[in-house]
Amino acid sequence: MYVLFSIIAYGTAANSSENIRQRRLMLLNNGYKLLRNRLRSIQKTKHENFTRTYDFIIREGYPAEIHNVTTPDGFKLVMFRIPYGKKSNFTDNRPPVIIVHGILCSSTDWVITGANNSLGFILADGGYDVWLANVRGNTYSRENIKYDEFRNKKEYWNFCWHEMGIYDMPTSIDYILSHTGHNQLYYIAHSMGTTIFYVMCSERPQYNKKVKAMISFAPIAYMNHVRSRFMRFLSSISDPLAWLCNSMGFYEFRPGGKFLIYAGQLVCKKNAITKNICDNALFLIAGYDTSQLNKTALPMILAHSPAGSSSKQLVHFSQLIRKERWFGYYDYGSAINLMTYGSINPPKYDLSRIKVPITLMYSADDWLSSYEDVKALAEDLPNVFKVFEVPVHPFNHLDFVWAVDAKPKIIRRNGYPAEAHIIQSEDGYLLEYHRIPFGKVGSSLKKPYPILLHHGVLCSSFDWIINGPEKSLGYQLADDGYDVWMANARGNTYSRSHISLDPKQKEFWNYTFHEMGIYDLPASIDYILNTTNSSKLIYIGHSLGTTVFFVLCSSKPEYNNKILVQLSIAPVAMLSHTLSAFKYVAPYAEQIEVLTGWYYGGAFLEHDLLSKLFTEYFCGREIFDFNICEELIIFQLFGDDAEQFNKSLHPLITSHMPAGTSSKNMIHCSQLINSGNFAQYNYGLLENFKRYNSAEPPLYDLSKISVPIQFYYANNDFLAHPIDVNLLYQNIPKPLGLTLIEYEKWNHVDFLWGVDANELFNHQLRQLVKNVINSPDFILSRVEKALVERNQDSVLVDESSDDKNFLNNNNNEIYTFANITKFTQNNLIYRVSSEYSYIIKQKYDVKAEDPKNVILKNFNKSFSSDLQILTFGVGLKFGIGPNLI
Repeated sequence: MYVLFSIIAYGTAANSSENIRQRRLMLLNNGYKLLRNRLRSIQKTKHENFTRTYDFIIREGYPAEIHNVTTPDGFKLVMFRIPYGKKSNFTDNRPPVIIVHGILCSSTDWVITGANNSLGFILADGGYDVWLANVRGNTYSRENIKYDEFRNKKEYWNFCWHEMGIYDMPTSIDYILSHTGHNQLYYIAHSMGTTIFYVMCSERPQYNKKVKAMISFAPIAYMNHVRSRFMRFLSSISDPLAWLCNSMGFYEFRPGGKFLIYAGQLVCKKNAITKNICDNALFLIAGYDTSQLNKTALPMILAHSPAGSSSKQLVHFSQLIRKERWFGYYDYGSAINLMTYGSINPPKYDLSRIKVPITLMYSADDWLSSYEDVKALAEDLPNVFKVFEVPVHPFNHLDFVWAVDAKPKIIRRNGYPAEAHIIQSEDGYLLEYHRIPFGKVGSSLKKPYPILLHHGVLCSSFDWIINGPEKSLGYQLADDGYDVWMANARGNTYSRSHISLDPKQKEFWNYTFHEMGIYDLPASIDYILNTTNSSKLIYIGHSLGTTVFFVLCSSKPEYNNKILVQLSIAPVAMLSHTLSAFKYVAPYAEQIEVLTGWYYGGAFLEHDLLSKLFTEYFCGREIFDFNICEELIIFQLFGDDAEQFNKSLHPLITSHMPAGTSSKNMIHCSQLINSGNFAQYNYGLLENFKRYNSAEPPLYDLSKISVPIQFYYANNDFLAHPIDVNLLYQNIPKPLGLTLIEYEKWNHVDFLWGVDANELFNHQLRQLVKNVINSPDFILSRVEKALVERNQDSVLVDESSDDKNFLNNNNNEIYTFANITKFTQNNLIYRVSSEYSYIIKQKYDVKAEDPKNVILKNFNKSFSSDLQILTFGVGLKFGIGPNLI
């Protein structure tokens, strides 16, 4: 602005007095000095930003090596190696993996975003010997023993990705295998790096045996469905463009050079008002995505990209766009094709010769690698292991290497460290867990046990940080010194991956909370304990997060020994008394699943375009102070509590919920409502006999759970009704306690979103965790006390009631049902306060105005299929005797 002002001042100087003119000339001179100093600053920053791959690796504390190889046609290629991770030493058993960049990029792409986000570092820490390739013509591999890039431009730049496939990659792979002593390696590539692989294995099929597996990020072979307008335009002029490049001597394609580095510093820096120009220039080519673009690192990125290539290479890509399902050699035109290939058309690469197992990873928002082209490629490759869609939206072509994952970004924005971990379940689901290893104060307060937080149905790890650092348990527990892990159950926004199944396949969605309990949780717990070198962890679950815990510890009791304590927030196992709107849908769940199956294909309420439109146009609007989402959805499902609902969280809630699950999972939940049992999935009579050898699905045996459990519940929770929570509590062998939130309207989601979450809930939960950690005898004494209190409550007698004499006179066994009701499941006894006994009266159509007038005695009657009411008889003060039923 100072420079601009100086120029304007000079333009008006001619019409001013001599003194004014001199002052303005002096002002202009100062402006020039300022500009010169700024350019010098940029030059200094440029050298700081243009750090070699080797320096990036060393700066992050990893070992680094530089290796040089020479191709048969004379190019000298540079590879960087990370032989092992920060916390390990080199061993010969570490499998080698080569990572290959895309067009106009370099090895720097795999380390530029730091140790926590860069694939090069992550793989090194994961036990791999990492090799970062650089293909001919880029910043690191510009030397040729035959040609000079300046004196012999035409000969030097006469290559495309065909030569990279038949020369560069075979030479690099042979060197790595010879140097490491291995017979095979893993191959990971992005964009053009995948193209090179397809060329290599189709043209030199002997290299199929040297690659154990290949992972393609944003694969490029077929390009007919490219959405990038830039590439579409380039394709339309590819023939005249090729002629122009040859005629004018434009053999290298490296837009900008030093100018781009300077522009990156001036225009693209974080606080520049022009930074959006840079963003949109990238989006025009790769696809729009502001959420994943690392704007802080953008000047650094532009200092290394574009890293250079040949113009012929870009023309070759543009030729793929013009033809449907075509992946072939460079098209020189009919005449030269005839002389070069012996036909007027260039030959196609034979993809059937590629035998390596390949995983294809794509994004719906990628403008260069479209779903249609990836699908066609998957059909033509003979050994595709998996086709995987990145579950984050939006996510474009460049996000595969530079993206800032949305969840860690939110955590880091609040000043906390964050990590993302991929955990594979026994049945092949890839689960993305988010970790806050310590709080803002650092790791000095680190406690001995990690904490696992598990969300409820249709939710995600975001639940634990949505209320900000001041009110969210994820942050608060990290500040208390705990290593916090936040789960994402299979099928939600962050865990929509499988090693062989695609979310578009119905088989992907063939699961319920049962599979989450017996597959997801064991893999997750083992991973966390191994990563943290801990013997046990603390498990905190909300809603369905408690359900999967009960499934795990009753089905795989060996995992009881790996969990120190479990804190159940609004626990869900028995749902026969729920007041949630779910109960009205539950009887028709299977019919609804059939009706919606045509759209969702087994999925239920994914966070897709339809749900986004609904939340945007309905949940963010109020009509006469009436919010549709709050009044008709949230409050009807979870309990009415407008006072505790933080409306400022609305945009955040609707941007992450619903996070999706399977229709089958929702049907299983509805079966809990319909039957009143906590049981495995009911497939119907015939299928039940096949699977379970019984007409009814087996109940989960809660007596096998030996983990001490603390319950938190609320009277206004429509989903986890107090009756059901009490019933469940009586079945737990080692209770720590049953805590009612002392706020009349507290509902199911207030535990996560409540305005007063700190005062009413978070504080007491954190204090309990602190007591568990600090006092070795706390758990034992607390369990003993809870058992005594529970047993005492079970035989209380209402001395003030005449009903005692009434029952005695009729030789009936006395239990006090003015205050307590008894039920049984799995031969364990539990009780419920009689203020809810109207539920029982309604069930049996017993008419009485005052619920406390209902007196229960010995009677064995089926209740909700499996729950049996013990000592059930009815006597009413207005004359109905005990033999009514």
